[in-house]
Amino acid sequence: MMALKRLSEPVPSPDGKWVVFAAEDVDLEANTKKSHLWIVPASGGESRRLNQTPNEEERPRFSPDGKRLIWTSKATDPTQIWMCDFDSTSGGLASKPHQVTNISTGAEGAVWSPDGKNIVFISKVYPDAKNDTENKQRDEELKKSKVKAKIFTKLFYRHWNAYTEFKRSHLFAISADADSSQPNSARDLTPGNHDVPPFNLGGQDMYAISPDGQELAYRSNIEEIEATSTNNEIFIVPMAGPAVAGKKISTSPGADSTPLYSPDGKYLAWRSQARADFEADKWRLIIYDRASRKLRDLTDNFDRSVGSFTWCWGSNEKVKSLLFTAEDHGFSPVFLVDSDGKPPEEIRNAQKPLYVDDLVWDWKGNLYFTEMSATTPNEIAVIGMFEDASYRKLTQMNDALLSQIDMQSLEPFTFKGANNDEVEGFLIKPPGFDPNKKYPLKFLIHGGCKARVEIRGRIVGTRSCSRPTATWW
Repeated sequence: MMALKRLSEPVPSPDGKWVVFAAEDVDLEANTKKSHLWIVPASGGESRRLNQTPNEEERPRFSPDGKRLIWTSKATDPTQIWMCDFDSTSGGLASKPHQVTNISTGAEGAVWSPDGKNIVFISKVYPDAKNDTENKQRDEELKKSKVKAKIFTKLFYRHWNAYTEFKRSHLFAISADADSSQPNSARDLTPGNHDVPPFNLGGQDMYAISPDGQELAYRSNIEEIEATSTNNEIFIVPMAGPAVAGKKISTSPGADSTPLYSPDGKYLAWRSQARADFEADKWRLIIYDRASRKLRDLTDNFDRSVGSFTWCWGSNEKVKSLLFTAEDHGFSPVFLVDSDGKPPEEIRNAQKPLYVDDLVWDWKGNLYFTEMSATTPNEIAVIGMFEDASYRKLTQMNDALLSQIDMQSLEPFTFKGANNDEVEGFLIKPPGFDPNKKYPLKFLIHGGCKARVEIRGRIVGTRSCSRPTATWW
């Protein structure tokens, strides 16, 4: 399983010719995971490395005009944002990559402003530090100190194997024409003693820039005791001028997340949970009218949780619909919902059921996404939503390896649970299964009253035991 490549979300070029993505390789001998940039024609073809470098690279993003590409690079420690000109004719880098940011606390998660003038990124800084010079000084003092003990007086103080070091994630803006010779040129857009965005395990961005490049929307939790609250809110701040406190626009006592502006700038959409402090509450799709400041729940009567989503628009740029994923009976299909109040409608693919994520829409009417199953890890595919309604698988990064493995598919079954409700489970048989033999059974119930096993983890975890496995969904 460690030989499989892990693919990131698709990043189509603005002209619709290319799709860039990151693929991660695992080196067991070196005990490392390293990501590199790859590219594939949007019409289909061979995938190839985009930048032949030993340095780890991830999260590519095209400039709005498609002439430049940025990414997060580990060529330096800490990571920084790098940039290069892009040649759309050949699908290659057109110049020598150069470092854009030079912030002592590192940079990641970069996005372009829609006008192409600025780049917004994340950096973990000391919230009371006045500038990058002070951040650097405090980091150096910490490294030089012979005292390695840490005293924390509040949660959170650690995520997995890393301490917070008393820092906070902030969003910074830097000119798209900047380079690493300009220290301290980045502006902190979200100062204060709060994480922007809060800790998360990946997925859709927790921040977005308005189409006119004037406003930034982001997710943050400003509760006094963050560790006992799920009340992440959506805030907005201006991109220009001195930093100001964010203006809260969400109203739910539960979590709000992943803001995304409509291409015409009239609306802001995000996912929202209605109940406070309940992590497994249904995720709803909310749209906020920026002119009237009114909120609407587009999935109030939809009995599934909204996953990743994207705005959907035609060549006339009239925006009225959103596409989103929602887990349903072991799959994660795509649904279309109009802003006029009609119920969501599943986008069906005649070839096979889909478990998809990382939705990306382009102006030509194509929906790009990652797809996976219990037998295959992420690959990138596209569905034409208008003239060309076909499904195309763009990458086959793991096909050769998987052809040598006897991967068994999920077999669903149901049983009666609490209150006589139907509960769905899945059976995975071992490689080389012989129906005439008896096998031991591994019975897996994912812990906690709020959780369930996700299909994306099963191919690496549960499947690797090579035992029959019943997994409750």
